[in-house]
Amino acid sequence: MAFNDVELKVLDCRSAAQTAPFRSLTYAAMQHLFDPMIADQVCAVGLSVGDAPVGLALARRNGDVEWEMASFFIQGFWNTEEQRQRLFECLVNAVNLPNGRGYYLFTLSEADGDRDWQQLKKLGWHTPVYRGVSCEVGMDDAVICPWIVSATLPEAYRIVEWGDLDVNALSTLKQNLPTLLDQYHPTIDPFHHLDGADPALSLALVKNNTIVGWHIVHRLDDAVVRWSCSCILDRTRRRTWIFSLWKDAIFRQQAMGVERFIFVVQSRQPIMAQFAVRRLKPAGTRISGLYHAMYG
Repeated sequence: MAFNDVELKVLDCRSAAQTAPFRSLTYAAMQHLFDPMIADQVCAVGLSVGDAPVGLALARRNGDVEWEMASFFIQGFWNTEEQRQRLFECLVNAVNLPNGRGYYLFTLSEADGDRDWQQLKKLGWHTPVYRGVSCEVGMDDAVICPWIVSATLPEAYRIVEWGDLDVNALSTLKQNLPTLLDQYHPTIDPFHHLDGADPALSLALVKNNTIVGWHIVHRLDDAVVRWSCSCILDRTRRRTWIFSLWKDAIFRQQAMGVERFIFVVQSRQPIMAQFAVRRLKPAGTRISGLYHAMYG
């Protein structure tokens, strides 16, 4: 397949038929942006080869003169400088503002930061601002990580696939979730992440038919999955039990041929960000900074 077969298209966010094929290419936390009721607040550009979606740039409006890129992703083989540039420029051109002026807030990954920044700088973008970290873990490193391999659970607990959970247990969790969490936020609510989740890799930690933890995963392509949401309700056991949940997920991923997984830690989660840098990076995790860049 030649690179000139790659097509760009501004998606009509009011049309589920147009957006549905591309939804797996963005974060689960951003799925609500495809709601037709807020279509005038969202801009999406898809990159495809024939009928197969291979990239997506998704932006949302912040006020009258500012946009934020919610996500930017191109699958590995097609992720070239030329295709990234095309997708960047198409999204900027597709955003309609009064008199063509305004501020656009985009996210950059430090891993590709110099390449992306040089492209954006030519278009008149300003200095990026730190937002959080992105973590990419290779399976070869994950399966030998000592604090993962040694993780165990008490006998009363079991890990099950999310799709196998009892309907009553799910209903009880959904109803009581705001009171069960120390501080409720949609990013750790599993029900905000289920659209497009991988049914074989998304897991729950259960005790006596009560859900006490979860790990929601989305498959980006055959080789890469995204850890979208992980949580243990019991804060006194949170660290040890989350390792057990991750251990199960990692070995399931290995069995299914996954080569690496990614997840994002936002700047409002400083403890997790410190953990990523101190514990994950020495274990082979590729840590990248996430940044905002403004244009206008």
